[in-house]
Amino acid sequence: MISRKYFGEAISFDFPNVALFQAPIRQRLLELAKSLLKGAFNEILLASWISIRHQQQNESEEKALHTHSLLSLSLFFVSFIQLSCEIHEMDAPNISGVSNLFDKEVFSWLHMIWTQAEDTKNTRGMVLVSGLVKEMFALMTTIMLRGVQSDRFACEAVLSEILVNSKIDGYLQRASSGIRAYRTGEAPLMYLANAIEVLHLGYRLKCLTEPNFIIDAKDMFHQKTISNHIRLLAFSRLNSKRLNLMLIKYVEEIIGCGMDNMMHDLTNLQILFQVALEDQNEALAHSAPSGGISAVITNFMKSIYAVEAGDRSDFKRRKYLGTVCS
Repeated sequence: MISRKYFGEAISFDFPNVALFQAPIRQRLLELAKSLLKGAFNEILLASWISIRHQQQNESEEKALHTHSLLSLSLFFVSFIQLSCEIHEMDAPNISGVSNLFDKEVFSWLHMIWTQAEDTKNTRGMVLVSGLVKEMFALMTTIMLRGVQSDRFACEAVLSEILVNSKIDGYLQRASSGIRAYRTGEAPLMYLANAIEVLHLGYRLKCLTEPNFIIDAKDMFHQKTISNHIRLLAFSRLNSKRLNLMLIKYVEEIIGCGMDNMMHDLTNLQILFQVALEDQNEALAHSAPSGGISAVITNFMKSIYAVEAGDRSDFKRRKYLGTVCS
């Protein structure tokens, strides 16, 4: 049930107790992905995108199917390349197999698809397009940090169009509004996870291309934004390592800005209390910075009702512990 809530109703396995694929199948998929990326797949992506873009404006099941198929294929191969970069940390990323996706016109189209999916409550489309943008932003971050000069130059040119010179910061606003508006049951938690990663990766890319850029604290630390970040901490076993690191860094930033009172909502405290108890959670331990995720949360919980004035503070502490632990 937890995996269905996170990934969506279409999920048909109990993560993480069931292996998705046996080793031989994974090896064949790996070989297939490598061979396709070395072939004409990049041109197929471009041709498919042009075909969908020039179809009639009227929405149809056929167009939706073609769009979802393109998003799914693109997501798989961009994720595959990014995962390869994470495994081979010293190698410069090679995006030649999907380079046609990294174009300002494609990004503009993806933003339009994302907006349409949200407006029509198309949860499959929302998850696919946000997931693709997330992985594209992650790969662009890798390029900016350790790519070859020509790829970094091309990446900066695209980023200047979609993030720096854009008057509306479309992707950052789309992700931010998606996080604030997220309600349980309206979309899988995977969509919230994707939107959060898009927001953080987008801000990081903007800082990399515009060193003097200052993040708007009112946007980043909105009450609903904070609550939905904390909500995902309860699903640390299903989150990616990258997302878990983002979440704990976000909590540290809230505390560092002196805004920890924004986490005093009862639901937030219940989640944080549970996380603080999961010291032995292997998923957390392997996806946290030095000291572990729970160490940061535990320190916050210990300081939340520091001794102030004898009986009054003791009463507050007992009242809090009694409420959260009941």
